[in-house]
Amino acid sequence: MKQQILLLLAFTACSVFAQNPERLFKSSKNNEFFIMPAKKYTWQEALKECESRDMDLLTIETEDKAKEIKELLQKVFSGKPIPRFYVGANDLENYREFIWISSTVNGPFTYTNWEQSEPNNYQNQNERCVNIGFHAYSAAAAKLLFKSDEKNEYYIQPAQKFTWAQALQECDKQTMDLLTIEDAKKALEIENLLKKVFSKKPIPRFYLGAHDQEEFRTFNWITKDATKPFTYTNWESTEPNNYKKLNERCVHLGFHGSLQWNDINCERKYGFICQERTDFESLLEVIERA
Repeated sequence: MKQQILLLLAFTACSVFAQNPERLFKSSKNNEFFIMPAKKYTWQEALKECESRDMDLLTIETEDKAKEIKELLQKVFSGKPIPRFYVGANDLENYREFIWISSTVNGPFTYTNWEQSEPNNYQNQNERCVNIGFHAYSAAAAKLLFKSDEKNEYYIQPAQKFTWAQALQECDKQTMDLLTIEDAKKALEIENLLKKVFSKKPIPRFYLGAHDQEEFRTFNWITKDATKPFTYTNWESTEPNNYKKLNERCVHLGFHGSLQWNDINCERKYGFICQERTDFESLLEVIERA
């Protein structure tokens, strides 16, 4: 029987299976599942990647199997929100008649665990495939999730205020990173999103995932798994200036209600924006093996 692989909706690759047996996790029923979030794929691409490794996308045919997967993922992600995962199902043959697609199961659903009001083909967006992990956030957190025109999801917290370190921790609780803006394309995506969210109101001040704490005045992007120097910037005129030598080591946008950046003391309290984490390498390295 082929082993099954969980593919993140972020979307994961199984291409390193042979070289990375440590990505195999054993459930309470001693079934092995391969979890390796890293790259993004469409559902069809994910299916082909798994087939090329003699593996199947996850199928959940029974309530017992659903409980097994839930228990495994809760252990793997250790209290953090469960990321979105593709499963081996679609309705590509007959619209709204979902079937499992694998080497061992190829037929209609006999067990389902749809989110309330699903499946709904939201806004007629041709939703023909299936994922789990939908609304894995709390009800309060889900209200702060916004999707950009590029279909990326962001957690925007304008009301509560945090220091930079606290904001970093708040994003990590959602299995996300503080916002990084590495190029003009990403800047335009964020600009369009914030203008939509705040309409004609001034953009609030939001922390970015950046600081110069390793080397004074050399700012880097900081995520869970990497530190990268700036290759694109959108500083306000005269910034960064470490105003009055107030130890301005962190960065925020929303300076004077615009999307330009300003350096600021990291203990100042602002809102923050989190972005989806596309590489869970370090998380998988520290979790307890199932």
